[in-house]
This record gives sequence, C-alpha cells and structure tokens, in this order.
Amino acid sequence: MTIRQLLRDYELAVWCTAEERMWRLLPAAARIARARLKYGIGPLPFSLFRLGSIPETHWQDYLIKKTPVDLQLMSVNAEPGRSITANKLRMHQHCRDAGLPTIPVLCSVGNLADTGDTSVEHVADPEHFETVLASAPARLFFKPVCGSLGNGAFVVARDHLGFGFDGRHGTAAELFAYVVDKCGDDEAFLIQPQVRPHPGLAPVTSPNGLPTARLVTALYPDGPRLLFGCFKIPAGLSVVDNFHNGLGGNLLASMDLQTGTLIAARGSRRQDWPQLVRVDAHPDTGQQISGLRLPLWEDLLELALRGQRSLPTLKTIGWDMAISADGVLIVEANSRYDMQILQLANERGLKAEFSALVDDLRN
Repeated sequence: MTIRQLLRDYELAVWCTAEERMWRLLPAAARIARARLKYGIGPLPFSLFRLGSIPETHWQDYLIKKTPVDLQLMSVNAEPGRSITANKLRMHQHCRDAGLPTIPVLCSVGNLADTGDTSVEHVADPEHFETVLASAPARLFFKPVCGSLGNGAFVVARDHLGFGFDGRHGTAAELFAYVVDKCGDDEAFLIQPQVRPHPGLAPVTSPNGLPTARLVTALYPDGPRLLFGCFKIPAGLSVVDNFHNGLGGNLLASMDLQTGTLIAARGSRRQDWPQLVRVDAHPDTGQQISGLRLPLWEDLLELALRGQRSLPTLKTIGWDMAISADGVLIVEANSRYDMQILQLANERGLKAEFSALVDDLRN
C-alpha cells in the first residue's frame, strides 16, 4: 500500500466516523489515532466494525487480523480435510460419496490437476464444450475451482443466437476461449446450472444472485453443533452473495439460530469505503428483511450437521448453504472461514467465543 492510499484510507475513516459532520472530525480522528497507536487497529477495521460508536473497552473483543484466525483454524483442521474443501471439485466428489445434496457440476474447463472426481467431464477443446452446452440449462454459473470470495465467478445465458457473457455475445467456441484465457496457467473453472432461490426468499433477494447462509459448525465428542451463522443477500446486478465489506451493494443479515429467522440486515452507504448502516427493506424488492423465517430451516440445519460429521478431520467448518427451489444444497465448505462477516452481521466481537472454540477443539 502506498503512502497516498494509506492517507486516503484514514481520511475516509475519519469522515465516515464523523458521519460527514465537520464538528465531529477532530474527535473521530483522535479515536482512530488511538486505535492504531494503542491497539494496532487500522482505518479499515475501525470503520467496518463501527468502533467509533463502540466503547473503547470493547475494541479488543473483535478479531481484527485474518492471519491469526487462519493459523488457529489450521491447528484444529487437519489434512486431508483441508485439501478437500480447498478444491471445489474434490468437495463435489465428497458430497456425492457422502450423499450430501450439492449443486451439480456439468463439466470443468482449464488447467486441472487430478482431483479424483471421475464423475465430472473435463472439457479440453471447443467442440467438446459445444456438445456439453447443447444439453445444458439456459443459465449457467462459472466459478474457479480453487477460487474464493466469489472472485472470478460469472453467469452465462444462452439464447437462440449463442451465449451472453461478460457484457458480450458470442459462440460456444468464443465462450470457451474466454474461459481458457481466464484460467491462465494454474486454474480451472467448473460449470454449474445457475440455481434459483426458494420462492419463500423472493422478498429479500435480487433475481440475479443466490443468497446463502453461512453456518459455522464444530465437531465435539458428543456430536456436531451449530455455533455461529449469518445470511448473505445479493442485491442489484450482483450474481454472487459475497459481502465484500458492503462495497458491492450486497447485504449481510444476522439470524436467530434457533428458528432461522432473520433479525437485521446491514449494507454500506458508500461504494468507496465501508460505512455500514442498518437496511430494513431489500433495495430491489422494497420488502422487509427482518422477521422473515428462512424456509426449510430445519433441513438446512440438519444438512450442516450431517456435513460436519462427514469430515471428521475438520473440527470446525464454515458452510455456505443455499435454500433452493429444489431444496437445501451445500454450495461450499470452508476449513479457513471468515470470522469478520459473523462479527459484522451480529455487531459484536467474537474473539472470546472463537478462542474458547479453538481451545475446546484442541483438547
């Protein structure tokens, strides 16, 4: 990061903490400087967690840095479980073998190491690609096999003239060349039907993306338990649900883990810096988010716990799970999951609970 970018980050953090009021700028700057000098908290987490409105005594309740979290998760999550969840084709094969419902994979394209998944066709030339797509659904979802955070994923729509992708229209051969180019030397894409959400979720999501529940489970001697959760909600033109600090327009909702009822959603007022506010109604539908009980909640919970049992070398997993028109589905499993969105959704620090979880699982 350049000095100019760092100064810009601090300027935005001060301005947003002051809620764009001149008379609050000096107190906001003083708190942000104190956060950095005393606690090592930079401008981005200060803004994300809205620490300007939280008593200083609670600042250390938050997990701020990702690296220590990853190291703690790696200390309780062993191979080969980590290698399964890190590769979406390996995870797809695991779900098939374990009888866990997941989104089907039509084929893969690109530079693919051996995953052991013989159920998925690997397409190596445009002619084969065209043959596969001829019998595929009209809307497809392409995502990197080893990607994360929705990066690189895109939707393809087929019509009588060809395929629409990346703001253009082309033939199957042109789409194949586009995907191969995106793969580079060490990546592959998997191709899936674009799954549509359950009709009961229509009031709280856009028609372009698939919302998912992030559910964190842990495996204890007496069986798996659900520990944390939140709900990721696409908005606008976004085809993925990832929150990305709210800067892409998507929303993040807290939820009652006993009933699967959404409590409150949050999004960012700005697109250049996270300024999180409560969002009562979905911007695309105008319908209230809080109070909606997720359909098929008991099925979703049962699937998360069954998935945790199926991977005993992973003591804790962050699941991305969809409630689709055809039932509940595993989208992804994460052995190194993000505690940040759970803290953002629930508006509180989870350092103590996470540390206790890791201690319990190590013993």
